[in-house]
Amino acid sequence: MTTNVEDHQRYEDVIITEVSNVDAGGWVGITTEEHGEIRCKSNLRTKLKLKKGWEGDLTVWVNPRGGTVCVAFDQKAWQATGSDALAHGQWDTRLELQPYDMEGFIYLITEKETDKRYVGKKSYWNYSKGKRVRQSNWKTYASSGVDTAQKVSDNPEHFKYQILEEAPDKSALNYLELKWQIHLNVLTELDDNQEKVYYNKTLGSEKWMLTKAFVNSYNGIKNDTEK
Repeated sequence: MTTNVEDHQRYEDVIITEVSNVDAGGWVGITTEEHGEIRCKSNLRTKLKLKKGWEGDLTVWVNPRGGTVCVAFDQKAWQATGSDALAHGQWDTRLELQPYDMEGFIYLITEKETDKRYVGKKSYWNYSKGKRVRQSNWKTYASSGVDTAQKVSDNPEHFKYQILEEAPDKSALNYLELKWQIHLNVLTELDDNQEKVYYNKTLGSEKWMLTKAFVNSYNGIKNDTEK
Protein backbone atom coordinates (compact mmCIF):
# COMPACT_ATOMS: atom_id res chain seq x y z
CA MET A 1 0.00 0.00 0.00
CA THR A 2 1.20 3.54 -0.82
CA THR A 3 0.16 6.79 0.88
CA ASN A 4 0.78 9.98 -1.14
CA VAL A 5 1.48 13.47 0.22
CA GLU A 6 2.76 15.66 -2.64
CA ASP A 7 6.52 15.01 -3.01
CA HIS A 8 6.67 12.32 -0.27
CA GLN A 9 5.09 8.87 -0.27
CA ARG A 10 4.70 6.24 2.42
CA TYR A 11 5.50 2.68 1.30
CA GLU A 12 4.00 0.07 3.61
CA ASP A 13 5.20 -3.53 4.09
CA VAL A 14 8.51 -3.01 2.29
CA ILE A 15 10.78 -6.06 2.00
CA ILE A 16 14.46 -5.44 1.14
CA THR A 17 16.04 -8.15 -1.00
CA GLU A 18 19.42 -6.54 -1.74
CA VAL A 19 21.61 -3.53 -0.85
CA SER A 20 24.33 -2.33 -3.24
CA ASN A 21 27.77 -0.96 -2.37
CA VAL A 22 28.20 2.77 -1.67
CA ASP A 23 28.91 4.84 -4.80
CA ALA A 24 31.13 7.92 -5.09
CA GLY A 25 28.26 10.21 -4.10
CA GLY A 26 27.53 8.33 -0.88
CA TRP A 27 24.40 6.59 -2.20
CA VAL A 28 23.39 2.93 -2.04
CA GLY A 29 20.71 1.10 -3.99
CA ILE A 30 18.07 -0.73 -1.95
CA THR A 31 16.20 -3.36 -3.95
CA THR A 32 12.71 -4.12 -2.69
CA GLU A 33 10.18 -6.77 -3.67
CA GLU A 34 7.25 -4.50 -4.49
CA HIS A 35 8.82 -1.13 -5.34
CA GLY A 36 12.04 -2.02 -7.17
CA GLU A 37 15.20 -0.05 -6.39
CA ILE A 38 15.12 2.87 -3.95
CA ARG A 39 18.15 5.13 -3.60
CA CYS A 40 19.36 5.90 -0.09
CA LYS A 41 22.20 7.91 1.45
CA SER A 42 24.67 5.58 3.14
CA ASN A 43 24.51 7.28 6.55
CA LEU A 44 20.70 7.18 6.45
CA ARG A 45 20.75 3.48 5.58
CA THR A 46 22.92 2.92 8.66
CA LYS A 47 20.65 5.06 10.86
CA LEU A 48 17.50 3.20 9.76
CA LYS A 49 19.31 -0.18 9.85
CA LEU A 50 18.19 -1.01 6.33
CA LYS A 51 19.70 -4.31 5.12
CA LYS A 52 18.83 -7.46 3.21
CA GLY A 53 15.79 -9.10 4.79
CA TRP A 54 14.55 -5.87 6.44
CA GLU A 55 10.76 -5.50 6.52
CA GLY A 56 8.69 -2.46 7.48
CA ASP A 57 7.29 0.88 6.31
CA LEU A 58 9.38 3.56 4.57
CA THR A 59 8.78 7.19 3.64
CA VAL A 60 10.35 8.03 0.27
CA TRP A 61 10.87 11.21 -1.73
CA VAL A 62 10.35 11.24 -5.49
CA ASN A 63 12.81 13.46 -7.34
CA PRO A 64 10.69 15.54 -9.78
CA ARG A 65 13.59 15.91 -12.21
CA GLY A 66 13.94 12.25 -13.11
CA GLY A 67 11.46 10.38 -10.98
CA THR A 68 14.19 8.74 -8.91
CA VAL A 69 12.80 7.38 -5.63
CA CYS A 70 14.92 8.06 -2.53
CA VAL A 71 14.50 7.08 1.11
CA ALA A 72 13.41 10.27 2.90
CA PHE A 73 15.51 11.64 5.76
CA ASP A 74 12.29 12.75 7.45
CA GLN A 75 10.36 9.52 7.94
CA LYS A 76 7.33 11.50 9.20
CA ALA A 77 7.15 13.70 6.10
CA TRP A 78 4.15 11.74 4.79
CA GLN A 79 2.13 13.21 7.68
CA ALA A 80 2.91 16.79 6.62
CA THR A 81 0.14 19.33 6.08
CA GLY A 82 -0.09 22.84 4.63
CA SER A 83 3.09 24.29 3.10
CA ASP A 84 5.14 21.47 4.62
CA ALA A 85 3.33 19.02 2.33
CA LEU A 86 4.13 20.97 -0.86
CA ALA A 87 7.17 20.20 -2.97
CA HIS A 88 8.31 23.85 -2.84
CA GLY A 89 6.80 24.64 0.55
CA GLN A 90 5.85 28.33 0.76
CA TRP A 91 8.38 29.37 -1.88
CA ASP A 92 7.66 30.77 -5.33
CA THR A 93 10.32 29.64 -7.80
CA ARG A 94 10.75 28.55 -11.40
CA LEU A 95 13.56 26.23 -10.36
CA GLU A 96 13.11 22.49 -10.14
CA LEU A 97 14.35 22.26 -6.58
CA GLN A 98 16.76 19.48 -5.68
CA PRO A 99 16.66 19.28 -1.86
CA TYR A 100 18.28 15.82 -1.74
CA ASP A 101 21.17 16.73 -4.06
CA MET A 102 21.84 20.36 -3.13
CA GLU A 103 22.89 22.08 0.09
CA GLY A 104 20.42 24.97 0.16
CA PHE A 105 19.23 28.14 -1.54
CA ILE A 106 19.35 31.93 -1.61
CA TYR A 107 15.99 33.54 -0.87
CA LEU A 108 14.27 36.90 -1.19
CA ILE A 109 11.45 37.78 1.23
CA THR A 110 9.33 40.83 0.42
CA GLU A 111 6.85 42.58 2.71
CA LYS A 112 3.78 43.14 0.52
CA GLU A 113 2.57 46.40 2.07
CA THR A 114 5.91 48.22 2.33
CA ASP A 115 7.97 46.42 -0.36
CA LYS A 116 10.73 46.06 2.25
CA ARG A 117 12.93 43.06 1.48
CA TYR A 118 15.47 40.68 2.91
CA VAL A 119 17.99 38.44 1.13
CA GLY A 120 19.45 35.45 2.95
CA LYS A 121 20.40 31.80 2.68
CA LYS A 122 18.85 28.59 3.98
CA SER A 123 20.20 25.06 4.09
CA TYR A 124 17.95 22.14 3.26
CA TRP A 125 19.64 20.17 6.02
CA ASN A 126 20.26 19.83 9.73
CA TYR A 127 23.63 18.37 10.65
CA SER A 128 25.06 16.35 13.52
CA LYS A 129 28.82 15.75 13.76
CA GLY A 130 29.22 16.94 10.18
CA LYS A 131 26.62 14.56 8.72
CA ARG A 132 23.14 15.22 7.43
CA VAL A 133 20.58 13.81 9.85
CA ARG A 134 17.28 15.25 8.56
CA GLN A 135 15.82 17.97 6.41
CA SER A 136 15.52 21.42 7.94
CA ASN A 137 12.38 23.55 8.23
CA TRP A 138 13.15 25.15 4.87
CA LYS A 139 9.61 24.76 3.50
CA THR A 140 8.15 27.14 6.08
CA TYR A 141 11.29 29.06 7.04
CA ALA A 142 10.73 32.63 8.28
CA SER A 143 14.05 34.46 8.01
CA SER A 144 17.41 34.86 9.71
CA GLY A 145 17.16 38.66 9.80
CA VAL A 146 16.54 40.20 13.22
CA ASP A 147 14.09 42.72 11.71
CA THR A 148 12.16 40.17 9.66
CA ALA A 149 12.12 36.81 11.46
CA GLN A 150 9.47 37.73 14.03
CA LYS A 151 7.41 39.71 11.53
CA VAL A 152 7.28 36.76 9.15
CA SER A 153 6.48 34.31 11.94
CA ASP A 154 3.65 36.50 13.25
CA ASN A 155 2.08 37.30 9.86
CA PRO A 156 3.41 34.95 7.15
CA GLU A 157 0.60 35.95 4.77
CA HIS A 158 1.96 39.53 4.69
CA PHE A 159 5.07 38.42 2.80
CA LYS A 160 6.11 37.00 -0.56
CA TYR A 161 8.73 34.26 -0.67
CA GLN A 162 11.07 33.64 -3.58
CA ILE A 163 14.01 31.28 -4.14
CA LEU A 164 16.68 32.94 -6.30
CA GLU A 165 19.29 30.21 -6.68
CA GLU A 166 20.32 26.84 -5.28
CA ALA A 167 23.80 25.97 -4.02
CA PRO A 168 25.47 22.53 -4.18
CA ASP A 169 27.53 22.83 -0.97
CA LYS A 170 28.13 25.02 2.08
CA SER A 171 30.91 27.10 0.52
CA ALA A 172 28.81 27.82 -2.56
CA LEU A 173 25.85 28.72 -0.35
CA ASN A 174 27.94 31.31 1.51
CA TYR A 175 29.37 32.71 -1.72
CA LEU A 176 26.03 32.96 -3.54
CA GLU A 177 24.44 34.74 -0.58
CA LEU A 178 27.14 37.41 -0.81
CA LYS A 179 26.83 37.55 -4.61
CA TRP A 180 23.09 38.22 -4.50
CA GLN A 181 23.33 40.68 -1.62
CA ILE A 182 25.95 42.71 -3.45
CA HIS A 183 24.13 42.41 -6.80
CA LEU A 184 20.91 43.73 -5.24
CA ASN A 185 22.70 46.45 -3.23
CA VAL A 186 21.05 45.30 -0.01
CA LEU A 187 23.07 47.69 2.15
CA THR A 188 22.72 50.79 -0.01
CA GLU A 189 19.46 50.62 -2.03
CA LEU A 190 17.10 53.44 -1.08
CA ASP A 191 13.44 54.04 -1.92
CA ASP A 192 11.84 57.32 -3.03
CA ASN A 193 11.79 58.51 0.58
CA GLN A 194 15.52 57.83 0.91
CA GLU A 195 14.83 54.94 3.28
CA LYS A 196 16.61 51.60 2.98
CA VAL A 197 14.77 49.08 0.80
CA TYR A 198 16.34 46.00 2.39
CA TYR A 199 16.22 44.92 6.01
CA ASN A 200 19.74 43.49 5.64
CA LYS A 201 22.26 45.15 7.91
CA THR A 202 25.32 43.07 7.04
CA LEU A 203 26.71 41.05 4.16
CA GLY A 204 26.72 37.30 4.69
CA SER A 205 28.01 36.47 8.15
CA GLU A 206 30.04 39.67 8.51
CA LYS A 207 29.16 41.69 11.60
CA TRP A 208 30.24 45.16 10.53
CA MET A 209 27.60 47.64 9.36
CA LEU A 210 27.65 50.55 6.93
CA THR A 211 27.07 53.99 8.40
CA LYS A 212 24.17 56.14 7.25
CA ALA A 213 26.69 58.76 6.13
CA PHE A 214 28.32 56.29 3.76
CA VAL A 215 24.97 55.07 2.41
CA ASN A 216 23.98 58.67 1.69
CA SER A 217 27.31 59.38 0.04
CA TYR A 218 27.04 56.20 -2.02
CA ASN A 219 23.67 57.39 -3.35
CA GLY A 220 24.84 60.95 -3.99
CA ILE A 221 22.88 62.38 -1.07
CA LYS A 222 24.51 65.13 0.94
CA ASN A 223 24.84 64.46 4.66
CA ASP A 224 23.57 67.00 7.18
CA THR A 225 27.11 68.21 7.88
CA GLU A 226 27.65 68.93 4.18
CA LYS A 227 24.54 71.08 3.68
